[in-house]
Amino acid sequence: MVRRSGAARTGPPRISRLNGELKKVPGQPDVKERLTGLGADTVAGSSPGFGTFIREEIAKWGKRVKETGIKAE
Repeated sequence: MVRRSGAARTGPPRISRLNGELKKVPGQPDVKERLTGLGADTVAGSSPGFGTFIREEIAKWGKRVKETGIKAE
């Protein structure tokens, strides 16, 4: 029997609702002020857009790690 994670079993309507609620958080004044104070940019997007962003970042930084020979200690 193959078990799937909770995220894999979560249907699109629930993911959409969760995404909608999470998009509201960075716009809250106290959250925005705290994140800005930490040097973070706040952006809201979609679940597929976030997946694309993560894949692009992994490809970009993975290439840099291989080029430079950086190793984790």
